[in-house]
Amino acid sequence: MFAKTKSLRGNKSAEVFTDGHFVTVKPTTNKTGETVANALRELIQEVGIPQKIVTDDAKEKLGPNTKWMEHIRHYKMDWGNTEPYSHWQNRAEDAIREVRRRWKLLQHRRAIPNRLWDYGLTHIAEIMSRTVRVGSDRTPYEILTGDTPDISEYIDFDFYDWVWFYNNPNDKEAPPEIGRWLGVSHRVGASMCYFVLTQKGVVLSRSSVQPINLQEELSDEVRSRMEKFDVEINGRLADDKFISDDITTGIIYLEDDDPVAEGEEKSPILEADDVWDVNAYDHYLNAEILLPVGDGRIAGTVIERKRDSDGKPIGVRHQVPMMDTRLYRVKLADGTVRELFANNIAECMFSEVDSEGRSYRLLKEISDHRKDKTAINKADGIFVFNKREYKKKTTRGWYLLVEWMEGYSDWVPLKDLKEAYPVQVAEYAKANNIHDEPAFAWWVGDVLQKRNTILAKVKSRYWKTTHKFGIRIPKTVQEALQIDKDTGTDFWRRAIEKEMGKISAMGTFERWNGGSAEDIRSGKVKLPGFREIKCHMIFDIKMDGKFTRKARFVADGNMTGELPAYMTYSTVVSRESVRIAFLYAALNDLDILGCDVTNAYLNAPCQEKIWVAAGLEFGDDLRGACMIIRKALYGLKTSGSSWRKTLSETLNDMKYVSTMADPDVYRRRSIKKNGDHYYKFVLTYVDDILCVSENPKATMDILSKVYALRDEAEEPDRYLGANVAKAQLNDGRTAWSLSSDDYVKGAIDIVKGMLAKDKSYLKTRGNERPMPENYRPEEDTTRELTPELATRYQQLIGMLRWACELGRVDILLEVSLLSHHLCLPREGHLEAVYKIFAYLDNHNKSNMVFDPKVIHLDESAFPKTDWKDSIYGEVTEELPPNAPEPLGKPVYMTCFVDANHAGETTTRRSQTGYLIYLNNAPIDWFSKKQNTVESSTFGSEFVAMRIAVEKIRALRYKLRMFGIPIEGPTSVLGDNESVVNSVSKMEARLNKKHNAICFHAVREACAAGWIRVGKEPTATNVADLFTKMLPTAKRREHLVKIFIKKVKMIFRKNQES
Repeated sequence: MFAKTKSLRGNKSAEVFTDGHFVTVKPTTNKTGETVANALRELIQEVGIPQKIVTDDAKEKLGPNTKWMEHIRHYKMDWGNTEPYSHWQNRAEDAIREVRRRWKLLQHRRAIPNRLWDYGLTHIAEIMSRTVRVGSDRTPYEILTGDTPDISEYIDFDFYDWVWFYNNPNDKEAPPEIGRWLGVSHRVGASMCYFVLTQKGVVLSRSSVQPINLQEELSDEVRSRMEKFDVEINGRLADDKFISDDITTGIIYLEDDDPVAEGEEKSPILEADDVWDVNAYDHYLNAEILLPVGDGRIAGTVIERKRDSDGKPIGVRHQVPMMDTRLYRVKLADGTVRELFANNIAECMFSEVDSEGRSYRLLKEISDHRKDKTAINKADGIFVFNKREYKKKTTRGWYLLVEWMEGYSDWVPLKDLKEAYPVQVAEYAKANNIHDEPAFAWWVGDVLQKRNTILAKVKSRYWKTTHKFGIRIPKTVQEALQIDKDTGTDFWRRAIEKEMGKISAMGTFERWNGGSAEDIRSGKVKLPGFREIKCHMIFDIKMDGKFTRKARFVADGNMTGELPAYMTYSTVVSRESVRIAFLYAALNDLDILGCDVTNAYLNAPCQEKIWVAAGLEFGDDLRGACMIIRKALYGLKTSGSSWRKTLSETLNDMKYVSTMADPDVYRRRSIKKNGDHYYKFVLTYVDDILCVSENPKATMDILSKVYALRDEAEEPDRYLGANVAKAQLNDGRTAWSLSSDDYVKGAIDIVKGMLAKDKSYLKTRGNERPMPENYRPEEDTTRELTPELATRYQQLIGMLRWACELGRVDILLEVSLLSHHLCLPREGHLEAVYKIFAYLDNHNKSNMVFDPKVIHLDESAFPKTDWKDSIYGEVTEELPPNAPEPLGKPVYMTCFVDANHAGETTTRRSQTGYLIYLNNAPIDWFSKKQNTVESSTFGSEFVAMRIAVEKIRALRYKLRMFGIPIEGPTSVLGDNESVVNSVSKMEARLNKKHNAICFHAVREACAAGWIRVGKEPTATNVADLFTKMLPTAKRREHLVKIFIKKVKMIFRKNQES
């Protein structure tokens, strides 16, 4: 076979060998005797010595002294040649025609450059020889050699598929590059080594190759990289520069159309079953579905593709299910077989699952029950709480035998069936006299009384945890491999191999050669200092349209014993530091980029001396071996701490220094393009990284070379659970903002789900405030909550507290008041919590904008005092000795503080509240009941002032350790004139000695010059929002000052504005 285009490897022709079924292609650089003889030698090495070889009358082969004939004589082969102009006598012509036809179809379908023809022909021939054809149950390779071919190298990729690969496999931290798959590289490395075309037009042999999945392929970032790749490759491999000059008339070249002589029989190779096509990798096979039959449904299993009279599968696969024309045979539970198209199967699969892919079953009858040793006896079914008897709410140890509409029967835990079919289970318990058992007694009576209401509202579906999208999910590696064996697939095996290959490639395990795991356990050998632990595999199915199987290998960290707290610490940057970083970026015209490190823990060494016995997932060669864990495997207690140390060392190498005020904030001195000096910052939260810099991409590029990033670094849109965006203010300036919109929406959905189970709903009408103005939680005398509802109350308070951390200061006081009743909540308290969620449902949008604008205060509000002759002496602000030089624009700190004297009516304790600003950005907020009872407003206000001053001291220390300049003293504003005068005037005296500590702590701060206290009218003191139940109009007035209004949100390019 000849080609007009010189291939990328310099080949101009190819030798084709066939026995009529087996086909192999050997590209050659030219048609000299040496090269064609080398092709024959490669054939002998691959499949053995042919008994007879037939060729045409080419002189480079048949000459008496050619290398070709030397090989014929050396290996004692019979030989012959065809008559001139009688090409039909040579079976190789049929093979050439079929290989050429398939290459042209493949090249046209996938837009493959001409210069890759030799890779394409070789791959096509290998696939043809390793797949079964019609009329035979064995592959041509097996018929010829007697060996069953290993096709595992061919099933993951099609020719010219997009792939990720590692250019330098030894550099485990390097990010993967994009490339094109060009077939199996047999003579390089071990098995599973492939040819990969790089963007530079170079072909590499790599075993670290992964497919680009559909979700990645549809992303804008990957699509852009693909387009750039194709443009560059098409330029580099343009074939107009590599057309051969010695084109001979009369020869049919690879690029030419292949005429068929009149009366010539078609090649038997054309009957080949195209099972090598992408359609052979079938995700619908063995799926369990429910088919509608009359008014009911019947279960069925997809068993195989439907084939036409020629034995070829009917239909063609398509990414869009509605356009998928494949036809399948489905075996029903009654033994009959029906034919269904792929889109019908997909419709059945998605119609019977929830949003997470869990499938359900329909109940027909409950036929039996049983209990095990863990079930509670009647004598133990009661417990006492607050001198009242309660029935234990347990279903432990009970199972019911259920017959499903689909024709199956199995034992189902009572706890699962009760949720899906409460009335049917209650009626069964009553009819079989087991309703007084502890597992039934606490709920059956109520259910039977309300059966009509329940039947109208309950969703009668038992959701299976063993299946997802109708596909069985294994619990162990052995079960996964058994599923593959039963279904004739290898989906789970390949998922396991992919996971183990990924973590093994990062050096997670090291085999200990001193003995096997059993030897260590039996005491034959010892591994001093090491402890054995267990590991297990977690399985799942992706909702990616392909139902891709997924496996994750994790350690049982609970087996490693107790460890010091410092060994379990992980990177957790404070929310306050994040807010400061966003303000600093806007203040100094800096950019912010965020990234997420893939498999972060596996980049760090394991700090524990532990080993695991290799199981099935490690492969036959390692099974039973002792594998020492060398990397911070997920599930280990020390993995977080080890990753933090590793990341910190990397940042230190990049000249970043951990700030002592927040060790998970790293700074580095830098210079802007305009010559201004400033600090670059890196903030870390486990594997989430933020970089604040004039050019954060430079830092992210270095990190991407050290660690594999999940996606390319980009402007953050979410951090610590909050939505992040840029906001354009009314005057045209831009600033960063945080909101809890998505978090609040998710929390509301959870609450609505809880109430739906209680046959109730969230009452959202008329909720203009989180809590009624006259409601006092401490005066609530409703019934105490049951233990179950008390746990729910604590959970909901925790969710609301996090919403406050993310910026929902409009509910801060209400959540603080209700938090005092976590130990003994009442029904009224729970209703109050529901009302807060109803308020959030009505007011679900809020943005905390970190505006860098400087707010100039009225200087007349701050009394001027000369403190040099005071009892405090020559006191000054204590500056940290190791603080860096302040760089960048300075910040102005303002604090609003207030107290609600004796606001708590039962203990008469006061409520403290403050709000701290840097420039015009809220940075910290606080609302909490004071620890002491004060006899006057003066005392409670002084306690609140002291609490605020302590926080200001800590915040000023943090800013100095960050290297952020602070302009002047912090302005502290309160609405109690007596307190302001007592603090600001040197001659003031204290009459109430029990307030002495607060009095002198605040006054000494004023004398040192790092705070100044001024009078703020009560009507404008926003801290009132955190201490008192204000009228709705006043609440709204304060909130408008905190939440900057009329801003336009600016999102990333791939998001809507």
